[in-house]
Amino acid sequence: MSTKTDRERYLEDELFRYQEAESQRNEDATERSRRRVQESKAEYEQHLRTATSWREALHNQAILLDREAETDGDLDENDTFFIDGAEACRRALKLWTAVEATRQAEIDALTAKLAAIQEEIRQEVAVQLALENTRRGWTMVADALHTEDDYNHWLDW
Repeated sequence: MSTKTDRERYLEDELFRYQEAESQRNEDATERSRRRVQESKAEYEQHLRTATSWREALHNQAILLDREAETDGDLDENDTFFIDGAEACRRALKLWTAVEATRQAEIDALTAKLAAIQEEIRQEVAVQLALENTRRGWTMVADALHTEDDYNHWLDW
């Protein structure tokens, strides 16, 4: 019959506490990883549910409809709503490209006109800002508006 010494019991307790702490750290790391994956999926889902143009909306809707068609096993053979919707979105994107190409010259002219208007606004704001205050901070902003072509470059300091 072997009796454990106080030192042996202490070391066993220390080992147990260490193993428990290590197990808890592993569980915490696994949970953090699971949350990051979940957040990433949620961000992707949010991205699919929003768009900045009709082209992007058509693209995203095709993905959503394809997914629904794949996951909805209860569909009747004759019910092709989701499949048809996804195909319609893809076709609309092809048509969009073709129709847009026929109007590209007009788009380019309007884009150039809009850019010129935006440039005029920027220059007018620069002049008005410089006239309102001549302190260095104001002058720096007015000069940037007047001379900088790349606002991202201006922000990189």
